[in-house]
This record gives sequence, C-alpha cells and structure tokens, in this order.
Amino acid sequence: MMNSVIDYRWFYGSYSYSQLSSLSYPKYFMRMATYIMAVTISIFILTLIPGKKLFFTKLGSRTMAVYVFHGFIVKELVKYNFFDHVGSLPSKVFIIIFSLLIVIVLSSKFMNKITKMISNPPFFNQINPTKI
Repeated sequence: MMNSVIDYRWFYGSYSYSQLSSLSYPKYFMRMATYIMAVTISIFILTLIPGKKLFFTKLGSRTMAVYVFHGFIVKELVKYNFFDHVGSLPSKVFIIIFSLLIVIVLSSKFMNKITKMISNPPFFNQINPTKI
C-alpha cells in the first residue's frame, strides 16, 4: 500500500485521515496539498485544450461513458490481480494500448447512447415542468 515516497491513496480523496499515513507532515496539510496539486494540474490540462477540432475531438465529446464505465473494468482487473503482473516494459506498453482501446470502446456512439439513456431516460421528456 505504501510507495517509498507517498501513499497513493492520498490522491483518491475518499479515505479518512485515520486510514492514511503521512510522512512527517500533519495530515490536514497533506490533504490540502493534494487538493492544490489537483487544481493546479486541472488548470494546466485545461490550457492544453485546443481551440479547433482535431481527430480526437469526437472522443472528447463523449467522455461521460468513459468516466462512468471505466471503473467497472478496473475493478474486474483488480479482482483478478491483473496489475500484480505489470512490471516489464512490454506489459506497460500493453497497459497503455489496452487503456486506449478502453477509451475508444467506451467513447463509441453505442456507449454514448447507453449513457444518455441512463442519465436522461426517455420518460423524463414526457414530464411537463410547468404542471409540477
């Protein structure tokens, strides 16, 4: 669980202070530092977004399905100890290619349609908000 530098669970934001280890810093300082890093990295990533359409723009417009469903895939891989066998360069390259495939599949039109049906069911369109 503990990396030689920092416990990766700090970056999940879902663990309580008692579950997390801190080096020699107060735990509230570590939590605040991870939030500051997250905001800084988010702003940096937003500056990288191009102003024009590129070949991967369609994939970027369908990220909700990737966000919602990738966790199920990761949980299954963890259940079968998939990540315990990743160490060599070829296995790391495979992980990158596999991740790209997951993004492509989950951002397909089909998955986008399923996500829209879940997040905005057709019967919601029949509700007239003026009569409520």
